[in-house]
Amino acid sequence: MEHLIPLGMFFYTPLTFEQLGVFEGMGAYRHVLAQPLVNASVVVQGVHDRAYVMADGVFVQVVKRESVASFSVTATKTLTIIVENMGYIGFSKAMLDYTAEYKGISGVTIDGQSPLEWEHFKIDIRSLSKPSRSVANLTTTDQQPGTFNDKVLLKNGPAIFQDTVELQYSQIMDTFINITNTWSKGYLIVNDV
Repeated sequence: MEHLIPLGMFFYTPLTFEQLGVFEGMGAYRHVLAQPLVNASVVVQGVHDRAYVMADGVFVQVVKRESVASFSVTATKTLTIIVENMGYIGFSKAMLDYTAEYKGISGVTIDGQSPLEWEHFKIDIRSLSKPSRSVANLTTTDQQPGTFNDKVLLKNGPAIFQDTVELQYSQIMDTFINITNTWSKGYLIVNDV
């Protein structure tokens, strides 16, 4: 959460990335709770493209584009929704309708009510230079029960990891990183590119 760049913008409802001038990467919305939530029914509406819901900084739920699901949240201070822009559609009628291909979220309800006053943030993934920790320090205690797309979830939700691999010149050749059994979603940056 330390990588959030405040845009200094508070609005009654969440705005789209385009309205905020965020055209790539990720953004976040934070609502400070007026009163604690106990098993409150939360619905994140109009997710484009993928949202990670955090209650008091603890990961709760992934919400994918075009899915409408209610889930239970208990929190005392904040509800934060981190949204990933996975690119724009380059075909179909969606290109002609700006309102159909926005990025971000269109709304949130908590127990059927729309909370007011959302703070907006930008996350510039190219400038993330302070990783949460090394991949080498990742343990099974960091995982939470349950899976998403048959992959174990991290207990604290999205995280930034960094590691170093040193190769001898004779080892340099075409290669790939196999993430099929360990990683469900994310960005991979090699050599700061």
